[in-house]
Amino acid sequence: MIDSGEDVQIAAARAKIAATRMAERQMPILAQLMGAEGLRDRYPFGRHQVGLKMAGFTDGSTEILLDRIGRADQSLSPLDIARVRTASQRTIWS
Repeated sequence: MIDSGEDVQIAAARAKIAATRMAERQMPILAQLMGAEGLRDRYPFGRHQVGLKMAGFTDGSTEILLDRIGRADQSLSPLDIARVRTASQRTIWS
């Protein structure tokens, strides 16, 4: 993408949002599978949880990245951007 002159910031923003959302959906499942054993020092589960939270803020929060993507895609109306945000929040908090 870089060699062809395309804007890689939008692709990176989309990839970060997708990866963060996937991790947010899977981390509670992993916590249930690991149980109390996952809290022991020999497992990096706690470190991964902190890393996941920090990933949501690094290089811009999800809200900022959604705005950036929405501005880059001029075909999206403000209502469409609001719908994407709402869907994003439901995914994160559910």
